[in-house]
Amino acid sequence: MHQWLLKAQAGQTLSVVLSATNKHAILVIWGADGTVLLSDHAGASKWSGKLPKTQDYTIDVQGLRAFLGEQLAREFQRD
Repeated sequence: MHQWLLKAQAGQTLSVVLSATNKHAILVIWGADGTVLLSDHAGASKWSGKLPKTQDYTIDVQGLRAFLGEQLAREFQRD
């Protein structure tokens, strides 16, 4: 997992395109106040939109294989 933190102003347009050799990598984007702009459930490799607030935003790149492995491990631990 790799993260970037950026400070941005309300109304600015953020465009992120993931160009990775791992075709299973996905983007997750959220604001410092907890507002999720792009959830891991979307499974997206790109996003563009106007930012709702002036604040710090985190851009997280996750490997889908690692994410699914963690999810599966949690499912097995529930029994």
